[in-house]
Amino acid sequence: MRIGWWWVCGMCAIAGCAGPTQNQPQSPAAAAEPARTAKAPSIDLVDEGGKPVPLSSLVRPVTVIAMWATWCKGCIEEMPRHAAFQQAMKADPDLAIVTVSSDEAKTPEERAKVKAFAEEKAVPGPLLFDPDHKLMDYLTGRIPLRPGEARNKKPEETEILLPLHAILDCDFNVYFPWSVDGEDTVDGYRAGMGRLVDLARQRRLPPSQPRPKAGASDQGTPTPFSFRVPKPMAPDELEAFLRHFRGTLEGEFTHLTPAQVDALIGEIRTQLTQGTEAMILVPGKPREDKGSESETPR
Repeated sequence: MRIGWWWVCGMCAIAGCAGPTQNQPQSPAAAAEPARTAKAPSIDLVDEGGKPVPLSSLVRPVTVIAMWATWCKGCIEEMPRHAAFQQAMKADPDLAIVTVSSDEAKTPEERAKVKAFAEEKAVPGPLLFDPDHKLMDYLTGRIPLRPGEARNKKPEETEILLPLHAILDCDFNVYFPWSVDGEDTVDGYRAGMGRLVDLARQRRLPPSQPRPKAGASDQGTPTPFSFRVPKPMAPDELEAFLRHFRGTLEGEFTHLTPAQVDALIGEIRTQLTQGTEAMILVPGKPREDKGSESETPR
């Protein structure tokens, strides 16, 4: 993919849900934590000893929930990447990563089997269970439906949603990253999830998309773009940059509608009018560059 601008780079979280850092006062989100936990659904998970663990006791300004099960091949395949992400982020006081088993482990013996399996597969702890699928039902009930699609209520069919990840911001908005940019590698997954966590800190998670159909081209998977400029841009400079980036969107993301492009350009304009950094998620992936004859290698 060819990107014809010169200001693209990684960016740190800016104002939003982030909590205090060293030598900084407590953030409004952290100060309002009791109000935030009141927004959490009244759901109890279960620890390995069978004791209830309220979901509200686990949430932080940003919460990542990862649902898995022992029978879910996809869950086990991605677990090393998820574990590396959790390890890398463990020192962040404003981020909770909650890994929850969806196995119907209701007895000590059943929980012990799942525990042994989790230890064998290096599933990151603490080990928590959702044996009655209350958390699973809550999350799947937040997944947008396609036009004409009915809400699925059959547990045996709902389970095909695993592995299921959800990112919750400090207002308890939920975003489902059906795919993560760079997810095929540990470093790529960690970076992709990190970008989504940054958006959650800023209360800028995009609307969730319906779950992609198996085998279908996934145009709901977002492509992240970060921008940083050395100083605030004059209005004419900003509009010139936005015209340039509009050409990139229209040329590389041919599935976007004009309204989608306008909305993305408007989002960048707003952010760069207010500061020197911006981040957006573009729905879908860019077209594959087939290397047309009109291209001249540089």
